[in-house]
Amino acid sequence: MGISQALLSHYEKGIRECGLDFVVKCADYYGVTTDYLLGVSASRNGLDPSVYASLGAEDDDMPLSTLSQATRILLDTAAAASRGGAARYIYDYYMLSLYRGALTMAKAGILPKEMFKLDYNLGRELASAALAVQDARFVFIEDKSRTGSDVPEKTALHTIIAEAEEYILNNFVIE
Repeated sequence: MGISQALLSHYEKGIRECGLDFVVKCADYYGVTTDYLLGVSASRNGLDPSVYASLGAEDDDMPLSTLSQATRILLDTAAAASRGGAARYIYDYYMLSLYRGALTMAKAGILPKEMFKLDYNLGRELASAALAVQDARFVFIEDKSRTGSDVPEKTALHTIIAEAEEYILNNFVIE
């Protein structure tokens, strides 16, 4: 890193204080934030740990457990109803959707851009193209009925479908 072992030892023992350029160089070398190196933050990558802690909690605006349960129902239904391919298509679709969301968060400065190999524009365009391919593959999955699942009680999947359709109708359909 361009310093002697003796100087590094002085920094570690508090005999000398290092400059900002050295702190930045160390942060880059170790792949952490300068706040983490200086002991200001417990997060190595700059993400707020309280966000992760709250992911399991229910939120009236965004019930994460409903989304999680709907995902599980959709994957289980696809696996049971097909000869093997549907569950993988659905997994890939979710993966690509989450990737696009993560790209958008990185562009907004919420996630570190270093997490991605592809730049925002290329990654978003390729993910969109891959999602279009996944949409085409869904056509080949057997459709037992137009009403959907034959599950009698309302599940998290029903809730997600209703919320998605309401969102589409309220935000994109002009009356």
